[in-house]
This record gives sequence, structure tokens and C-alpha cells, in this order.
Amino acid sequence: MLDLNLLSPSEKTESYLLWKYNIIKNFILIILTVSFVISLVLFASKIILMKRFAEVELQSESINISHQNINNKVNAYNKKLQNIFNMQTEFIPWSKTLNTINQLLVENVIIERMELNINENSFLLSGFAYTREDLLNLQESLKKCDLLENISLPLRTLLKKDNINFTLTADINNLDCELDEE
Repeated sequence: MLDLNLLSPSEKTESYLLWKYNIIKNFILIILTVSFVISLVLFASKIILMKRFAEVELQSESINISHQNINNKVNAYNKKLQNIFNMQTEFIPWSKTLNTINQLLVENVIIERMELNINENSFLLSGFAYTREDLLNLQESLKKCDLLENISLPLRTLLKKDNINFTLTADINNLDCELDEE
């Protein structure tokens, strides 16, 4: 096959440049078209995402509002449980202590008043004893347990022989006292 070149060299150069120009122009058009399509897709995606975000935000807010009531109830129960725990840690087994004191009481002594003040660690016992011997027996009986220490009776009370109204004071030593079995 034979190639014939009917174009002059200047026309040939011009034709070559025109061909290059068309290729570049088409390439740019393709890039612009693709960029435009991508920008449309991205813009549509942005609008969809903004709508979804608004929906999620609204749902989140409604969930928070609906769960706020539950959170308030849980917080209230937690406070109640904390109060119960505090009460249990501060609990003093008074029945055991009072039972111990009751076992230490002697005959012929009538108790009219008994105070246990845990804040001041003080004990006060008031009553009536038929004789001084009964009162001294009560004092010795109370010394048997380490529940009380520094047990004291006023001297004027000890000077009476019969029908004695007394007030005995002491310091609380140990609320978990056990009686010494002799």
C-alpha cells in the first residue's frame, strides 16, 4: 500500500495541532462532565445526610426525654439505697445492750429511768433501792461487764441506809459487751 501525502507541511502541522486540540478539548469536556456528576451526587448526599442527621438528633432528643423519667427514678432509688446503707452502718444493736443491762439488775432495785447517750458515751440510771446493800450490789453487778466504766454514785446517796432514790452515772465503754459467766 502506498501512502500519499497531499498536504503541504504547514497544513500537515496545522492538521496535527487541530487533532491535538480536539483531543484536549474532549478530555476537558469529559473531566468537566464527570466533575459535574460527582458534585451533583455529593450535593444530593449532603442533603440526604443533613435530613438523616436531623432525624437522628430528633430521635435522640425524644429518647433522652423519655429516659429522663427513668433516670430520675434510678437516681431516687440510689439515694434511698445510700440512706439505707448509711443507717445500717450506723446501727447499734440496742436490744443486745439492753438485755445485758437487764441481766445485770439485782432484786430490790426499781429502775425508773435509763439513758444511753452514744454521742457523749454516757450512761445514766435512776431508780429506787430498798437498802444501801441492794444499791452496792447493783453497782458491783454493773462492773461485771465491760459495757460501762467509771461507774459512780453520789456520796450522799451512799450515806442513806434505806429507801434510797439514786442516780448512777457511767461512761459507755463497749456496746458489744458479753457477760462474764462465773
